[in-house]
Amino acid sequence: MSGNVSFGACAANHLRATQYGSILISGVNYTINGSAVRHHSASPAGYINLVNLTVTLTGTLAFSGGFAFADRLGFITNTNVTYSGSATGARYTANSNAVINTNGGGANFFPGSVAGSAATGGQYL
Repeated sequence: MSGNVSFGACAANHLRATQYGSILISGVNYTINGSAVRHHSASPAGYINLVNLTVTLTGTLAFSGGFAFADRLGFITNTNVTYSGSATGARYTANSNAVINTNGGGANFFPGSVAGSAATGGQYL
């Protein structure tokens, strides 16, 4: 991605990596101004990597499937990423040997109104 990017309302996922596909966003700040099922979705075996950027949510957005979702060997990593703004829904879900790595961001790293969860070998770091 380059330039001004804004994610609007979406009936599914803003960013989805699947079947060994990958998404890398590095050094490009962006805005989310519309709700979606999920913002990040890495399943199955997809990889989403965000590096050195700020994500700004405008308004209070709803993510019915959670903000960050990794399942079945999916992997989401955020390195030196800042989220500002508010959202409703689960912060994250990591299931079935998937990994969400915030590089020490803690349980409240992702926007959301409900605590995240990890199950069936899923890891949240």
